[in-house]
Amino acid sequence: MIKTDSIRFYFFLSFALCIMMQSENIYAQNSKTLHFIYFADTNDSEVGKSSEEANRYFINNFIPMVKQNTSLNIKTYYFYGQNFQRSKLNSVITNLQTSSNDAIFFYYTGHGFNQDNNDFPTLTLGLRGDALSSRTKPLLDIYNTLRNKPHRLLMVIAEACNAVYGSRTNSGNYTGNYDAFEGDNTKLQALFGESSGDYLMSSSKKGQKSFCPTGGLGYFTRGFKDALDERVNSFSISLLLNKVAKNTTKYASDYAAEDQHPQWLSGIYSDGKSKKPSLSSSTRVQSSKGEIKNVSVETSEENLIVKVTFSISNMKGKNGRVACYFYDNDGNALKDQNSSYCSTNGNVSVGKDITPSYDNSAYTDFEVAIPKSELHQIGTYTRTLQVQLVVWDMSKTEAVELFRSGYESFLFTPSISYLKVDGKTADKSVNFSENGGQKTFNVDTSSDTFETWGIPSWCSITEKTSTSFTLICEANTSSEERADYMKVKASGKELRIDISQTGRSGPSAEIENVWVEHNVINGMFKGMNIHVKFSIDGMKNKRCNIIAAFYYGDNTTPLKNQFGGNLTYNSYGNVTYDSARWDNFTFFVPYSGLFIIGSGMGNYSFDIIINDHNGNKLARHNNIQFTYWQ
Repeated sequence: MIKTDSIRFYFFLSFALCIMMQSENIYAQNSKTLHFIYFADTNDSEVGKSSEEANRYFINNFIPMVKQNTSLNIKTYYFYGQNFQRSKLNSVITNLQTSSNDAIFFYYTGHGFNQDNNDFPTLTLGLRGDALSSRTKPLLDIYNTLRNKPHRLLMVIAEACNAVYGSRTNSGNYTGNYDAFEGDNTKLQALFGESSGDYLMSSSKKGQKSFCPTGGLGYFTRGFKDALDERVNSFSISLLLNKVAKNTTKYASDYAAEDQHPQWLSGIYSDGKSKKPSLSSSTRVQSSKGEIKNVSVETSEENLIVKVTFSISNMKGKNGRVACYFYDNDGNALKDQNSSYCSTNGNVSVGKDITPSYDNSAYTDFEVAIPKSELHQIGTYTRTLQVQLVVWDMSKTEAVELFRSGYESFLFTPSISYLKVDGKTADKSVNFSENGGQKTFNVDTSSDTFETWGIPSWCSITEKTSTSFTLICEANTSSEERADYMKVKASGKELRIDISQTGRSGPSAEIENVWVEHNVINGMFKGMNIHVKFSIDGMKNKRCNIIAAFYYGDNTTPLKNQFGGNLTYNSYGNVTYDSARWDNFTFFVPYSGLFIIGSGMGNYSFDIIINDHNGNKLARHNNIQFTYWQ
């Protein structure tokens, strides 16, 4: 017989065990762990001292500080000295065991260089002298490997050079204290205990080195420490990394007079492809909504043409789109540079709309074209690129992917765009005399046409063909030299032509028209008004003289005045502008003043002469005929 008390005790014990097991399960589900993976090149002759200082900070300061001020479980993975090996790195990131609530923080301080296949450095581990091929690890590969681990927060950070085959360099003498930051558990909990997302950061941009003072923390690690120590009201990973970058740039400039600009991103880099993606054995892809049967790539002189054969189902009368996305041979998305042919994330792409006419529609060699220049490839050598096709349903509020192809490789040679004027690719200059003139330029370009842009107002273009144009320059009526420029544009290039012209060396005038008004009464005299339309240049603030010289009808034999001299009548005008104009300059000549003897009836003539203030002739208009009778 079992006693009642024993039954009660058994029941209580079972209930307690059940509660304890449930509590353990709840704890396991809600616990958060920070996995801190740290690699430091402490044995290196150049940056070893700086890496040792980083050890002091992260091991003796940072980690204890996070333990003290957060509720996180901390797991550390330290690799320095003889453990600073690529094999150790590969092992730890491959075998790392994490859960979806965990934070992963990878930090590297050592040498690196840029292999010129993405924006982030390749790290060099191990000892100098060992084969480089056995020591390198792209930072982007580390990031993508860890992104595939369950996690809440991922931070992958490297202090290393990012120049092509660069070496991290000692420069400057900045020092600082290593006092532990204390007390702000709210900030550390918010950053490492509550934040989420994927973050990748390097201490310098592509093409730059990273610097450290002799025997001190690198400027980047110092920037990280100071940014974390700063007391602020707003906490986020983005704000932290921005502050790290700002600090680093300032320290490198102030203490080493060097340019160092950290870079970081959040999320996917180049669609998450840091290495060449595994290609399908065939571009043939099937889904319940369609099938891509073949993809091929052709090139014309100007365009790259992607041809795709596919079938599509259940899209009758709906708007769809066939889009092409382009990658280099390492699987990195090609980056757009002018917002002309690009996806929403700034990668090179092109698409073409479709509206299927049947529930089951088929397309054969459907063409999608993009200008070759829009792939933004540099150099003239042939290289391997890749294209992937995605078919979208555009009939919904947001585009829905229906199916996609594998990656189709193709050989691509960039078009050689060029522009030459008179056989040269350099800017040109031309000078015209005060009288103006013309100059013919020969144009050689890879484009079918060229544009002449910004023609000065005192110039014009004539005789323009596909290979040349003539520049006309007007006479300069001013005493001042003038200058301007124009451009020749074609094939995405432009050349500048500087145009100058000397000023007028002396005054000039032009008589446009002369006419006579007869039988005009002026006071007590009867005579004629002579009207002159003329312009004059280069005589500002001076007086010009207008002279009428009279002749018989032959316009050769002059009339004589009462003193026996040639008969002339003079008037003058005050010039108030550098370029002056009179539309109707008028002066009166009495008939009695012509001193015509006898009946005087007959044909007569006169010339109009314009002189400057020194009596130099500027212009003359001959043989204005008139008839006189008494």
